[in-house]
Amino acid sequence: MIFVALGIIVVAVLLIAITFRGDIAEIITKSATESKTGFSAQVEEVQEYIGDCLSNSLTKSVFTIANEKVEDYNERLGQEVLLNMGQCLELKKFKDLTIKKLTEPEVKIQRNVDNTIITATLTLPIRVEKGEDAEQLEEFLAQENLKKKVCVLKEQLTNNCMAKQDLKVGIFIFKEGQEVTMGGECLEC
Repeated sequence: MIFVALGIIVVAVLLIAITFRGDIAEIITKSATESKTGFSAQVEEVQEYIGDCLSNSLTKSVFTIANEKVEDYNERLGQEVLLNMGQCLELKKFKDLTIKKLTEPEVKIQRNVDNTIITATLTLPIRVEKGEDAEQLEEFLAQENLKKKVCVLKEQLTNNCMAKQDLKVGIFIFKEGQEVTMGGECLEC
């Protein structure tokens, strides 16, 4: 009698398993997909965090070295950006992820021909891992538009937008009699 009851239970379990086999596979697949989607969102959060840190550092750095006499502006600005990023590069904020730096960070600075936009490219190869999931990030970009942040008082300029005296505007030096423009526009406030 016990063996008959046991046999009925085994057959019932097999029938249920066969009937719901597709549903069980779907649940397992859905769970794996949700896990991957969650990981992708976390990787995007890491990427956004580093990008924001780079952008804030670039903004601060441009104005930190604006009054310095610098031989190689791009190199000095890159050094200052890395210095200002400081703790951001430790990535301690992401406790549930394993983040490995593959090389030391480097910053390359570029300016457009009008010297109105500075672009910082942070090369920081990192590997982000969580369980079986892994993704690698390489570069991060930030831009600073100088045109919006620098201007000269009207009293310092002639009617033709020429400097009445030597002027330092942001990171730029204009000599007396030189046109005080950026991107073809007068820097008058």
